[in-house]
Amino acid sequence: MVRRPDSTSNSASVQNVPPQATVPLYPLLLRLNGRLALVVGGGRVGQHKALGLLAGGARVRLVCREQAPPQMRCAGLQWLCEEYRAEHLDGVSLAFAAATPEVNARLAADARARNLWVNDASDPESSDLFVPAVLRRGPVTVAVGSAGLAPAFSAWLRDRLETILEPELGDYASLLAEIRPLLRQRLPPASRPAAWEKLCANQWLEMLRREGPDFVRAALLQCLAEFICDTEGNPECLPSDPT
Repeated sequence: MVRRPDSTSNSASVQNVPPQATVPLYPLLLRLNGRLALVVGGGRVGQHKALGLLAGGARVRLVCREQAPPQMRCAGLQWLCEEYRAEHLDGVSLAFAAATPEVNARLAADARARNLWVNDASDPESSDLFVPAVLRRGPVTVAVGSAGLAPAFSAWLRDRLETILEPELGDYASLLAEIRPLLRQRLPPASRPAAWEKLCANQWLEMLRREGPDFVRAALLQCLAEFICDTEGNPECLPSDPT
């Protein structure tokens, strides 16, 4: 369960924290596999948050006074057509307030009473977390956020990055993931950064675009083999095909 820090134990230090808009945010990616998230509000914003959470592997409890539209009848989503109550937070790891400002404020207060992190769509200043605009390339995730102050700007910048970042980035990342165990097995920690500098370069992405993943996999392995041999001072340490 993702919990907020206990505010009662740091009351003195909290008074010295500057306004939230000036505090740098700590970015992270969450593995939500099977965790329960609460979304209160079934409008466009609430539906968007619920679908994003489902795509991230979470289970979602959505509380709303309206019936679920056809597009929101999906696995992993519990749509409760009722008024929000604090009991809806039972078993929840994260909470998202996307209803009226009054209901959102109640949810935020209830979540904090349970030391739960909450996102308030109507009041960014009181939110503990923000949902960024996301661009995916296979296993690569690029997230753009503005601390909840300008979501439209975040989406615009995400769309701009989408025209810049090559579609092959996902395949490239997957190839590097295949090679990583061999690199960690054969190289000491002090030598690994230099090896990654050789393996993470524009030339491989361009080669991937021209030649395809099988060709680049073999070329990356050969590059790593040569680096390992140079590091060990033994030109015969690996055959020409490390596989």
